[in-house]
Amino acid sequence: MIIQSIEQGGVDAVLNLGAGLDTRAYRLPVPASLLWIEVDFPTVLDYKASKLASIKPGCRLKSVPLDVTNSQARQRLFRDIGSETKKVLIVTEGLLVYLNPEQVAALARDLWAQPQLSWWLTDLASHSGLQLIQNSLDQATANGEAKLQFAPAEGTNFFWQLGWETTEFRSLLEEGQRLQRLDLPEALLALLSSPEHQESLRKLVGFALLRRSEKDNHS
Repeated sequence: MIIQSIEQGGVDAVLNLGAGLDTRAYRLPVPASLLWIEVDFPTVLDYKASKLASIKPGCRLKSVPLDVTNSQARQRLFRDIGSETKKVLIVTEGLLVYLNPEQVAALARDLWAQPQLSWWLTDLASHSGLQLIQNSLDQATANGEAKLQFAPAEGTNFFWQLGWETTEFRSLLEEGQRLQRLDLPEALLALLSSPEHQESLRKLVGFALLRRSEKDNHS
C-alpha cells in the first residue's frame, strides 16, 4: 500500500510517526529521491541507527526525535514538512492503538491542517480485535503495562468528520493468508469463509488507507 501510494498517488515523502524499529526505508523498492521521515523517541532512533550504521537506506532518510503526543512539537514538524514537500503519505503503524480517541482526533486535525499531508496509512482494530491483541501482550509481558486504547466502534468512519475518507481497507487475516505469513486454526478459517461471520472477522484488525477531503462535506 505504501508502494501504491508512491507510484499512483504521486507521493514524494513518507512521514512515519512512531516509527519504532521499522526498516522499510532500507528494504522497500522506493525512488532514491523519496524523502522518508521517521519520528520516535530519541532512545529508539539512536538504538536503530547504531544497528543499521553500516547499511545504506534506499532513499533520503531523515530521523526526527520527537514525542508524537506533544501537540506543539508535532505541529511545528508538520509545518516544516509541508514547506519542503508536495504530497506526503503519513504512516502510523502500531501507534494509534496506544492513544485515546481524543488524542487520535487531535492528531488527525493537526495532520489535516497541512495541505501537503495527503494520504494516511494506519492499522485499525475493532473492540474484539483490541482485546485479542491486549491478551497477547499481557501474556508476552509480565508487567502488563502496555495498555491499548483506540478501537472506535464506528471503525474507519471515526476519521470522516476529521477530514479523512477511507479509500481502501485490507484485513490482517486475509492479507496474512494471501501472503502465507499467518497460519490460522481451521475453526477460524471456517468462520472467515462463512458469510455470517466474515465481515466482523475481516474488521478485527486491518489496514486502512485514508486520503484528505474537504471537512465541510462531512457536517
